[in-house]
Amino acid sequence: MRIFAKSLLLSSLFAVACLSVSAQQITREQLLKLFYQANSAQKKGETEKAIEIYKEILIKAPGLPDPYLQLGDIFYGIKDNARSQRKALISYSQYLKLRPDADNSIAVQQRIDEIEEGFKTKEVLLVKDTTNVKQDGLIAENQDETPEIVVKPVVPKIVVPAPNIDESEITPVQVNNLSSDSLRNMSNETAVKAEKKLLGRWASRRLDVNGKEQWILDLYSRDGDLWMRLNDNSSVLSDVEDINANSLEVKALKLGDEMSFSFDFAQSSSSMQTGKKTGMNGVVAELFDVDFDEFASSFFTSSTDGKDINAAQVTERYDFLLHMMGERLYGKVIKKTLLNGKDSGASVEDGVMLFKVPEDYNGFVFRTISDESKSSNLELRRLFNKKNTEASSSPSALNDLACMLASGIGTKKNMRMAVAHYMEAVAKNNIFAMLNLAKLYQEGNGVEKDIIKARDLYQRAFDAGYTDAMVLCGDAILEIVDGSIDPKEAVKCYEKAVLKRSPYAYFRLGWAYMEGIGVDVDEKRAWSYYQRAVDMQYPDAMAEVGVMYREGLLVKEDVKKAMDLLQKAAAKDSARAMKELSDMYLDGNTVTLDFQKSKDWLQKYMLTAEKLIDGFCLVKSDVTKILRASGK
Repeated sequence: MRIFAKSLLLSSLFAVACLSVSAQQITREQLLKLFYQANSAQKKGETEKAIEIYKEILIKAPGLPDPYLQLGDIFYGIKDNARSQRKALISYSQYLKLRPDADNSIAVQQRIDEIEEGFKTKEVLLVKDTTNVKQDGLIAENQDETPEIVVKPVVPKIVVPAPNIDESEITPVQVNNLSSDSLRNMSNETAVKAEKKLLGRWASRRLDVNGKEQWILDLYSRDGDLWMRLNDNSSVLSDVEDINANSLEVKALKLGDEMSFSFDFAQSSSSMQTGKKTGMNGVVAELFDVDFDEFASSFFTSSTDGKDINAAQVTERYDFLLHMMGERLYGKVIKKTLLNGKDSGASVEDGVMLFKVPEDYNGFVFRTISDESKSSNLELRRLFNKKNTEASSSPSALNDLACMLASGIGTKKNMRMAVAHYMEAVAKNNIFAMLNLAKLYQEGNGVEKDIIKARDLYQRAFDAGYTDAMVLCGDAILEIVDGSIDPKEAVKCYEKAVLKRSPYAYFRLGWAYMEGIGVDVDEKRAWSYYQRAVDMQYPDAMAEVGVMYREGLLVKEDVKKAMDLLQKAAAKDSARAMKELSDMYLDGNTVTLDFQKSKDWLQKYMLTAEKLIDGFCLVKSDVTKILRASGK
């Protein structure tokens, strides 16, 4: 059993996933299934398959800590491979950044130090691929033939050249009618000269972690030509320094029935070399995108005496090919990486959908609460002192105090004291403390990881009357990385909770039979369990069945029933339902398109999914109310 194997705390997993807004929402059940598949692949030694699944998890939820730990273990185990060791370094570093109080933090830091010392010994930072030999799905390098690489920093800036298209095939787009509906009918014969005039603003469906649109584009005419301007509120610019907003506009060109244009983002080659791209999505790119590892070293060359190393300019190019359909722009964006103006030949293609928005719209922004605000807010400090005073006589207050310490609410974060208070509250038979301590043992946070102790605590909470505790116990079994417990044991836990009429358990059993987790796939039985949970007004089940009615999955398509269930689930604070409603009003496929309603539901979704304090406690609503009312 590897010393670094850990599992996820499911409730925190869902909270992080909810705030990692992407092109496609990921549910708690979908993440749990992916982790189960990744863990199974690791146990079978299917390294490449495990890496691909962890890649999928991190693309959808880059804020989860444990995938970075698992990837660190995988890459660390591939010795004598500089690229893999550097990826292990990136993975471990990101894990500690996301979970600094983990019980294994010292051991992880030791491995980081070991890898860094190895790089110093070999005097290599970026290793040139000279063997192209596959090893467990990764490329091994011959380190002996590679010189030390030293790259002079290049100040990041924005460069906007013409798209990389054969000019002989290009017909300039002319404007004769300034309404967006007639853009497809533009022709040279009817073009007229015009001053710069905005034809419309479009925002992308894809969002970043704060709900901000990745792309916000202004389409306008100027002197008979069509231009596209990248609005400086686009989240894609968040990692780019020294932005000159006036340069973020390019002439749109017509190639057949497509509009094409490109934006170039200059990067610092030194930051690419040492792995300092900012943001969690940047970290994910470093681990998986070919533009970081597969070609960069081939562009770094030394002088004849081996002393002068050429500085390199790394550029990320986004080539857009878009069609217009009503209030939408849709098509694809191809991300390429250039070094010193050379195309690597590697590219990443992705679909893109943009929706027309009000002309004064500057992007959706969800205001996050900083850790400093959580710890220093005066009203929260008073709440912390109040709970500290009550803790001597109230097990519930003792548990609340532990949650505040574990989350840094009204005080500095202190896991050691939090664990001590949880243990004391458990000794006084507080059910919430049992659940909280079980989760800490489950993930090894502040205590040594111990699944047996976690299961015992879940069982104790279940016996004390908290029926959902057995569902959490079943989820914990599915999350075990190196354990030998059969997934059928997880289903047995769900079944025990069903006997106590837990709606959560009915919902989870429906999911298990739908996906074939621990049981054979049985759609009829899955639907039956889902329906029982809906009858018991369980919000997540109502949201799930609502989506099934909308998509016609296992049942005849019925948009009216779908909307009814989703709205009822949203009224019961289902974040999943709120996000589905937001998407439906944005798409306009099943309901009338309503941009404002879409953003209103998105705001509610972000607020509901927000996790300001960890664990089960009685102060969650107070903490949220205080922080949201403070304006900080």
